[in-house]
Amino acid sequence: MESTAPYSAESTQAKIGDKEINEPLVTTTQLRGHLALLDVFKHLKDEILALPPRYTSLDSASPVGGDEIQWAWFVSLATERCVATC
Repeated sequence: MESTAPYSAESTQAKIGDKEINEPLVTTTQLRGHLALLDVFKHLKDEILALPPRYTSLDSASPVGGDEIQWAWFVSLATERCVATC
Protein backbone atom coordinates (compact mmCIF):
# COMPACT_ATOMS: atom_id res chain seq x y z
CA MET A 1 0.00 0.00 0.00
CA GLU A 2 1.54 3.30 -1.07
CA SER A 3 1.16 6.41 1.01
CA THR A 4 1.84 9.95 -0.06
CA ALA A 5 2.72 12.93 2.08
CA PRO A 6 -0.07 15.47 2.48
CA TYR A 7 2.30 18.24 1.37
CA SER A 8 5.56 18.25 -0.53
CA ALA A 9 7.98 20.79 -1.94
CA GLU A 10 6.89 19.93 -5.47
CA SER A 11 3.28 20.75 -4.75
CA THR A 12 1.64 23.89 -3.43
CA GLN A 13 -1.57 22.08 -2.52
CA ALA A 14 -2.43 20.08 0.56
CA LYS A 15 -5.58 18.86 2.17
CA ILE A 16 -6.21 19.22 5.90
CA GLY A 17 -9.49 17.67 6.87
CA ASP A 18 -11.87 18.81 4.19
CA LYS A 19 -10.02 22.08 3.46
CA GLU A 20 -7.70 22.56 0.50
CA ILE A 21 -4.55 24.52 1.30
CA ASN A 22 -3.00 26.22 -1.72
CA GLU A 23 0.01 27.82 -0.07
CA PRO A 24 2.72 26.66 2.34
CA LEU A 25 1.65 26.41 5.97
CA VAL A 26 4.81 28.25 7.06
CA THR A 27 7.20 30.54 5.27
CA THR A 28 10.87 29.85 4.76
CA THR A 29 11.63 32.71 7.16
CA GLN A 30 9.40 31.17 9.85
CA LEU A 31 11.03 27.77 9.37
CA ARG A 32 14.53 29.27 9.64
CA GLY A 33 13.49 31.17 12.76
CA HIS A 34 12.14 27.99 14.35
CA LEU A 35 15.32 26.06 13.54
CA ALA A 36 17.43 28.90 14.97
CA LEU A 37 15.38 28.80 18.18
CA LEU A 38 15.87 25.04 18.45
CA ASP A 39 19.62 25.59 18.01
CA VAL A 40 19.63 28.14 20.84
CA PHE A 41 17.84 25.66 23.13
CA LYS A 42 20.36 22.96 22.18
CA HIS A 43 23.29 25.21 23.12
CA LEU A 44 21.56 26.27 26.34
CA LYS A 45 20.95 22.63 27.28
CA ASP A 46 24.61 21.80 26.57
CA GLU A 47 25.70 24.68 28.84
CA ILE A 48 23.34 23.60 31.64
CA LEU A 49 24.47 19.98 31.42
CA ALA A 50 28.12 21.06 31.61
CA LEU A 51 27.46 22.53 35.07
CA PRO A 52 27.88 20.35 38.16
CA PRO A 53 24.60 18.77 39.37
CA ARG A 54 22.85 20.81 42.04
CA TYR A 55 20.27 18.43 43.44
CA THR A 56 21.80 14.98 43.34
CA SER A 57 19.03 13.59 45.55
CA LEU A 58 16.69 14.00 42.57
CA ASP A 59 18.91 11.68 40.52
CA SER A 60 18.25 8.65 42.71
CA ALA A 61 14.51 9.33 42.95
CA SER A 62 14.03 9.56 39.20
CA PRO A 63 14.07 6.83 36.57
CA VAL A 64 15.54 9.43 34.19
CA GLY A 65 19.30 9.96 34.13
CA GLY A 66 21.02 12.79 36.00
CA ASP A 67 21.58 14.99 32.96
CA GLU A 68 17.94 14.89 31.91
CA ILE A 69 16.73 15.62 35.44
CA GLN A 70 19.07 18.62 35.66
CA TRP A 71 17.74 19.96 32.35
CA ALA A 72 14.13 19.34 33.46
CA TRP A 73 14.84 21.17 36.73
CA PHE A 74 16.29 24.15 34.83
CA VAL A 75 13.33 24.31 32.43
CA SER A 76 10.87 24.04 35.33
CA LEU A 77 12.52 26.97 37.12
CA ALA A 78 12.54 29.03 33.93
CA THR A 79 8.85 28.26 33.37
CA GLU A 80 7.92 29.24 36.93
CA ARG A 81 9.80 32.54 36.56
CA CYS A 82 8.13 33.26 33.25
CA VAL A 83 4.65 32.54 34.65
CA ALA A 84 5.35 34.69 37.71
CA THR A 85 6.48 37.69 35.66
CA CYS A 86 4.23 37.50 32.60
